[in-house]
Amino acid sequence: MKTVIIRGGLGNQLFGLAFADTVAQLSGQPVRLDLSSYNRDPHGRVFETADLAAEYGLDMSAAIPPPRPRLMQRLFSKPPVRIRIVEPRPPFDEGTIDTIVRTGDVFDGYWQNARWFDRPDIVRERTRVFLERLGDGALRHDVVIHHRIYHEERLPGRMRGPGPQYFENALRQLEQWYGPMHDIAAISNRRGVREGAYGAFDDRVTRYVGSPASDMALMLNARFLVLTNSSFSWWGGYCGDAERVIYPSRAKYFHYPIPSRRFHVVE
Repeated sequence: MKTVIIRGGLGNQLFGLAFADTVAQLSGQPVRLDLSSYNRDPHGRVFETADLAAEYGLDMSAAIPPPRPRLMQRLFSKPPVRIRIVEPRPPFDEGTIDTIVRTGDVFDGYWQNARWFDRPDIVRERTRVFLERLGDGALRHDVVIHHRIYHEERLPGRMRGPGPQYFENALRQLEQWYGPMHDIAAISNRRGVREGAYGAFDDRVTRYVGSPASDMALMLNARFLVLTNSSFSWWGGYCGDAERVIYPSRAKYFHYPIPSRRFHVVE
C-alpha cells in the first residue's frame, strides 16, 4: 500500500487528493492518506474533504501497528524499508511522475501543479460536484474577487499578495474586454478587508463573509474571476466555468502554475 501525506487547508487538500489518485492509477495499488498533521495543525485546520477522498476510493483509516515482535526477532530482524519521496521541483515530465510513483512508498509534498494529475477531467468533475454540494445555493455574479491575506505565513517569500493596484488593473482589463463591470463580489480568508483594497472600484465591490465552501461555490458560478496567489484561488479557477480568469504575475508573488488558457496574467 502507498501512503500520501495530506496537510493544509481546503486548497492544499484538493491538490493532495488529486495526487493520491494519480498514485493509485499509475501504481495499481491502494493508497492510504496520512492525516496525522491535523492532530497538531498550528492554525486549527481540519481535514474537510473526506467525502471526496471516499469518491476516489482512498483509505482514510488510521495505521494499525503490527504486533510487537519477540526480543530475538527484534534483535536479528530488520524492519521493512519504505522509500519516502519528497515532492521534486519542476521542471518534470511524465517519466518523472511514473518513476517516483513506481519507486516510492510514502509521498510528502503539496503537489500544487495540474501536471501531477493523471486524470484531470475526472479530478475537475469530482472536485466541482463536491464543492457545489457543500456550497449549495451560491449566487451568480459577473465578477468574483478572491482576496487572500497571508497573515499566518512565516516564510518571507510567501507573506504577501497583490494590493489595490493589481485589483484595479484586473478589473480595468475586464472592462476593456467586456464593458462596464458593476456586479462585483469579493471574498476573503479574513474578515474586515480594509476600505480602498480594490482601488478605484472599491465602491462597486460587495464584500461577502462566508465559509470556505460557500466562498468556493461563488467562484465556481462567476462569469469572471480575479484571483490572488492562493491554492484556494487556483481551484476556483480550475473547476469554475469563468470565461476569463485574471491571475497575478508569478514573477512577483509565490503561487502555482497556470493550468489553462483561460488564465490571463495581470501585473
